[in-house]
Formats: sequence, C-alpha cells, structure tokens
Amino acid sequence: MKTSLREVNRNLRRRPLQSVLAVLGILCGMAGVLLLASMGNGVRASIEQQVQAIGPGMMEVMASLPLHGVPVPLTKQDAHVMENELQGVAWVTPITQTTIPVEGPQGQMAGSILGVNAMFPSIESIKVVQGHFFTPMDDRQMRQVAVIGTTLASQLFTRGHVVGQSLDIGNQVYAVEGVFSLQNGVSVSGPNNLVLIPNQTFAAQWNPNNTINAVLIQTSNPSRVPQLKDKILTILVRRHGWHTPLSDFTISTQTGILSASKSLEGLFGLFVRGAIIVAFIVGGIGIMNVMLMAVSDRRHDIGVWMAFVASRSTIVTQFLLESAIISLLGTASGAVVGTLLGFLLLTQGYPFVLTVSSYGLVVTLEMSLGIVFGLYPSLRAAWMTPIEAIRG
Repeated sequence: MKTSLREVNRNLRRRPLQSVLAVLGILCGMAGVLLLASMGNGVRASIEQQVQAIGPGMMEVMASLPLHGVPVPLTKQDAHVMENELQGVAWVTPITQTTIPVEGPQGQMAGSILGVNAMFPSIESIKVVQGHFFTPMDDRQMRQVAVIGTTLASQLFTRGHVVGQSLDIGNQVYAVEGVFSLQNGVSVSGPNNLVLIPNQTFAAQWNPNNTINAVLIQTSNPSRVPQLKDKILTILVRRHGWHTPLSDFTISTQTGILSASKSLEGLFGLFVRGAIIVAFIVGGIGIMNVMLMAVSDRRHDIGVWMAFVASRSTIVTQFLLESAIISLLGTASGAVVGTLLGFLLLTQGYPFVLTVSSYGLVVTLEMSLGIVFGLYPSLRAAWMTPIEAIRG
C-alpha cells in the first residue's frame, strides 16, 4: 500500500495543474451539494415551524380572484355574522390592512397597519409584553389607540417604557397602549413591525366602503375545523346570494397550508437532486480527464509493469486508487468550504441546517465518484498489451 501511495503521489505531481483543477472542480461541486442539501433541510424546518406556529385550529377566510366575472368582496357584515353564529365555538376577527408612514420620536418608517378587534390576541400567536391590548370599548368608540410590534417599538422609540407615548399614523395621532411580540416567531398576519388598531377606527380613517381583507378564525378544538369550514362557506353563500360559487371564497387551514408546503418541498427537492447530479457529472468528468491523461503519459511504465510484475487487476487497482484519492481530496476540501460558507449564510439569516445525512450524502458521492469515473481509464490501462503499451 505504501508503494502504491508513493506511486500515486508521484503521478499526481507529473501534471500538477490538471490535478489541482480536478480537485478544485470536485471541491466546488461537493461544497455546492452540501450547501444545497443543508439549505433544503433548513427550508423544510422553517416551513414546518411556521405551519406548526399557525396552529391546527386556525382558519383564514379570503375572497378569491375568479377566472371570470367580478370578485365578491368580504365585508365587515360577513365577519359580524360569522362572529354571531360561531359564538362560543370559535373566536373571530376581521382583518383590514394598509401601508402608510408611521412616525415616532426616533424617526419615520413605512408601517403595516392592521384593523382588528379585541379577540385578536386569542386568535394570533402574540404576547403583549408592555401595557395591554385595546378593549371592545376602544373599538366601539373608535378611539385612536394602537398596539405595536417590538421591532417597530425599538426603531421609533427610545429604550424604556413605550406605553402612553404618541405615534403619528397617516398624520393622525394615536396613543400606544401596548407592545407585542410573536410567541412562536411567526404569525399569519405578519412580523413584529405591525401596528394594530381597532377595526372601527381603521374603517373611519381608511375604509369607508366596509370591505375587509380577510377574516381570521380560531377554534380551541381542531377536530371542528372541517365542520366550521362548511358552516362558514354556507354563511358566505347565503349572504352573497345562493348563486355565488363556493370557489369565490378561500378558507386556508393548517392542513391545507401543510399540503401546499409539502408540494413546495417536493419541487425544491427535485431542484436539489438535479443540482447534485450536475455536480456529480462535472466532478467526474474532471477525474476522468486527469486519469485518461495519466494513462496516456504512462503507457511505457504500464507496459513495463505488465511485462515483468503486474497483473491486470493490479493496474486497475492502482489507477482506481489514484482516482479515489483525487476524489477524496476534492470532497474533503468541499466539505470544509461548504461548512464555512453555510455558517456564513446562517449569520446572514438564511435557513441552513447541517445534518449527518448531508455529510453522508457527500461521503457517498465521494466514494462513488472516484470508482465510477476512474473505472474506464483504469480498464483502458489494464487491457493494453505490454508490447502495445511500451511502443506507445
């Protein structure tokens, strides 16, 4: 074995540039494989976390965009009827939304303003960390009060107590009653930079036609979701005329979102597998190119070996060992580079999850790469006759 390794080292030094380029090609391919596999794991974990955070009892009702005809908008009256008929079974809040400048003592930024009712904290996965959420009385009396996300609070206010301070929303002054954060890091409605205000106040300022963007519904009993879904569709069709097709409305549930996310995961998985195949072929072509040149350069040596000491199996083993070492060097370097790049991407907020299976994939490819693409040059060297090889 030591003699074989010394021979491999000597042969690689004969063509250093080609050897380095082959190793570099495998390095790039394997680093890409590791990154893609790990990012696939990260995307999958992120999707699953977000779907689980939505909660099995959550439903979001929206008006669909029909292929033909005029879309049927949701109205506050729709949400009010749902609230009355689902009372005691589920919490309901209409959602209206707009984006306008929000200004605080420390500056101004574009804010996502949501009109909701006092049931919103029971429906969404939020936690009021300062102050309190506005009350049904605030909503009925159209008071200009707001509950803001922690991101917005940190950017527009100095550190300390934000509650009681004023917030300028579209040139209207609102009193900050509370600051919230997302308990599970995710929300159906959006991130921590939201501004939540009472629905009636929102309607008076920006929504005179009473249309709404969506209705959020939360039940404490997830087994009731299919039954509630049918009941909600019945309510909507009854209110908008029995001729209204069910396809004019969409009810998203955790099960539906999970199904859609699985489809996206499948598409991403196909992309990853395609990229792995491309990396495998590119790296293999590099190995085969170097090995074919090695066979061509060493025809005389091969002939001498075969004439005096070496069998065909020995020649095959020698060249396969050489291609395996090239593959091993490229793969080991690619694993190191891929890991470092992965941690760099992780610091920038990209989803990246290193697992044993990711490294197992790289090792499996390395083991097969040297054998598959080194086999043909090895057989070509072994099946030459001694006289043919020595004559060159």
